[in-house]
Amino acid sequence: MAVTHNQVELLSDFEKVALRRGEEKGLQKGLLRGLQKGKLEGKLEGKLEGKLETAKHMKAKGFALELIAELTQLPLEDLQSL
Repeated sequence: MAVTHNQVELLSDFEKVALRRGEEKGLQKGLLRGLQKGKLEGKLEGKLEGKLETAKHMKAKGFALELIAELTQLPLEDLQSL
């Protein structure tokens, strides 16, 4: 729940400090969630890139697309465009 500027003026000093601490804690929690989400997305992206690179090498060596799909767990449709 957002607190307006007029409402903040009516708060005691103790309440203002508590409000600021709450806002800071919320900001820190949000930043941590954002970092965790970014880290997870980066790992997933890297894992996919690795699989695609492996699939490209396998295709260049003459492996059947069905086998590449099975071993890399990539959709056959994605492999056909490599």
